[in-house]
Amino acid sequence: MTVKELMERVPTINEGYAIAYINDAVKELSTMIDDNISFTTATITKDIRFYDPPATMLKLKHVYILDTSVDPNQYRKIPRTHDISTQDDD
Repeated sequence: MTVKELMERVPTINEGYAIAYINDAVKELSTMIDDNISFTTATITKDIRFYDPPATMLKLKHVYILDTSVDPNQYRKIPRTHDISTQDDD
């Protein structure tokens, strides 16, 4: 489908506006498709709460921890939290 055909379907006569919408849609689709995911492991230390992410990481999707209390090979998903202060009061 060409830009002209899309503009006829919408309908709009502003080509720049239509191209901007197409570019936004392509960017949004690329963020929804998980085609470039890498996995890594980290060693955690007792009484350390914050860890620096790898320099190449763009987005953290999930965090799992090895839960050996039930099964020695079972991973449990850790709930995500946002905007935690750096002061550790617990």
